[in-house]
Amino acid sequence: MKAIFKKIISFISGLLVISIITFILTKFTSQDPAENYLRIRHLPITPAALENARTYLGLDKSWVEQYFSWFVKVLHLDFGTSYLLKESVVSLIASRFLSTFYLGVSSFILIIVVSIPIGVISGLKTNSFFFPTLRGRDTLNHSGPTGTTWLATAGFGGPKDDMPELSLDGLDLPGKMAGAAEFESCELREAHGPADAERISGWMQSELLYTFRQPWSVERWEEELDLLNSQPFTQPYILSAEGSPIGYIEVYRPAHMSIGASRPTDPRTVGIHIGVADTSRVGKGMGRDLVTLFGVAALLGDKTLFSHALGEPNLLNNAARGAAKHTMGGEVAQLAFPHKCAALLSSAPTVLSAVISARAQYE
Repeated sequence: MKAIFKKIISFISGLLVISIITFILTKFTSQDPAENYLRIRHLPITPAALENARTYLGLDKSWVEQYFSWFVKVLHLDFGTSYLLKESVVSLIASRFLSTFYLGVSSFILIIVVSIPIGVISGLKTNSFFFPTLRGRDTLNHSGPTGTTWLATAGFGGPKDDMPELSLDGLDLPGKMAGAAEFESCELREAHGPADAERISGWMQSELLYTFRQPWSVERWEEELDLLNSQPFTQPYILSAEGSPIGYIEVYRPAHMSIGASRPTDPRTVGIHIGVADTSRVGKGMGRDLVTLFGVAALLGDKTLFSHALGEPNLLNNAARGAAKHTMGGEVAQLAFPHKCAALLSSAPTVLSAVISARAQYE
């Protein structure tokens, strides 16, 4: 509800700014509105007529008075009169509204009828003649950012039959967080049960709606947590600060997720999804510190279990992209998933080591 309210306020603010800019721009035109008014009405253009026209049109008032006079009328749905057609603007809009409505509905139906089948077919028939997957060099498991970018269309994948299921236990993020100075008041615990499902469902429908795009019911989230906890290659966490839950984190093996379904992925690669639901802590470096903690855990982990750290933040989430770049370096790819377009960042331990060392020297 809060997100919807913010969008409404943003929309109204945008309209207000546009109206002010448009009003100001009209004042810099070379045409005299009073003279145009007289020409349209086929009246003689004389100094006295121009003065009377300016008074009638309200052009003799200051810019501020003119704008607010127009704004108050708009609030009362009074858009004035067309000087050319000599009819009220509202009646002109009303007389043409039905035709515009039919045109809009027809266009919407056409878009739905055409786009949904194409989207479904493209998801099911990847790499076909009509729906090819665009590929470039395999940078996902490269030792560092190369600047190479590829686009991939990927459906929601699943474990490959021949893909080893490597455990995430050796990562021990809760233990690493407990020993980190920047997380002195924080705790990371496994997410499970109805209470956590209810809390996460609430976040996903408000604060984390545009981060995860999974506004599921409590029941659906309880099933999701059970599923994630039952697999050795996924682990959900609740992040708390000073005893209060503030966010949701998922650690996963990309080889068993959407990315692995679209292209070959090293089974030792480990990825992370981070959502800080406490808005008072957003924009203060917590996301960056969480990504760094995750990168350090991967770097210091068993090399037979962890080879690369991966992040796939939404392209529209500049804060998450910045946090991932801080630890993992540059973006190596852009991916198109059914629920988002993501920037892919993947770094080998050697790259993470250099980034972390540079940060330590800076601090």
